[in-house]
Amino acid sequence: MRILKATYGSSDHALDVTERLQGLVKNGHLFLTVSNSLFSDPCPGRFKTLRFAFDLPGGNQFYFHEVEEHRIVLAPTVGTKLAPESSAAARYLDLLKQCLTRMIFHDLDPSVDPAQREEGHDWPKEGETMVGLRRLDNVQQCIEDILRSKVPGDLLEAGVWRGGTTILMRAALEAYGDRGRRVWVADSFEGVPKPNAALYPMDQHDALWTFQELAIPLEQVARNFARYGLLDDRVRFLKGWFKDTLPHAPIAQLAVLRLDGDLYESTMDVLRPLYPKLSAGGYAIIDDYKLIPQVRQAVDEYRGEQGITEPLQDVDWNAVYWQRAR
Repeated sequence: MRILKATYGSSDHALDVTERLQGLVKNGHLFLTVSNSLFSDPCPGRFKTLRFAFDLPGGNQFYFHEVEEHRIVLAPTVGTKLAPESSAAARYLDLLKQCLTRMIFHDLDPSVDPAQREEGHDWPKEGETMVGLRRLDNVQQCIEDILRSKVPGDLLEAGVWRGGTTILMRAALEAYGDRGRRVWVADSFEGVPKPNAALYPMDQHDALWTFQELAIPLEQVARNFARYGLLDDRVRFLKGWFKDTLPHAPIAQLAVLRLDGDLYESTMDVLRPLYPKLSAGGYAIIDDYKLIPQVRQAVDEYRGEQGITEPLQDVDWNAVYWQRAR
């Protein structure tokens, strides 16, 4: 096995570590744990990825992504099990994330703080997502893993705002040549529901239902998909309150379930009907788990009720995720 190119860092600040990685190949095998102790840290405090291209006997070339603190083992006997990926696809998705967040244009708007935008701390006036680059990176990495591992199921986000994360989902399927999975876009398209304090007292003080800027019509979200050439029959919209639409949604299996419900009620209304459809090896991603107490409460209670013991992994200051084991 020969390392062709390797970088380590964030989407916009990475080191060339080709020579260092090639030096770790022994007898055609590569064993390592990706961490800052292996490479110098190019961007302290940020989510980093090791990206590298390698070839195997016979000239086949593959690209492979892994995040820090993950153990990976590559050898000619197992390398062919990885999903092939072109550098053009990786560059396309990186550019798309810059566009969805409008990070690519931050120098044209002096009111934008690039660090705040990257971390998902502000609400872009024009961008299709407010989650920032690190949470988009997490979605991309989860999709890459389920494609590589052939985990069955569609992709879904519940609570989509302007649709940016689901646009990335559809783009990733296109970039990596998946022709079968669908992307489900679930939202009221009317904003956050008014809290039902009688049934869910933990939501009673939430005021997000008064924020009209969160009420993005379905037609606008569809136009956002079309703007990037990604609106087709594999993008399925589920319009309505989660409690009304999700129990009866025609979804057989999910490989990635991303939840951005803001309330205890909405979070439970997603987890109860959809988590049982998440395939083993699939990912559950929870936005606002570390920010909104009632979201954390709902997730913790559901995991406890269902005996879910897979560890929660931090995405950033806001979100967490876990990979379903069974």
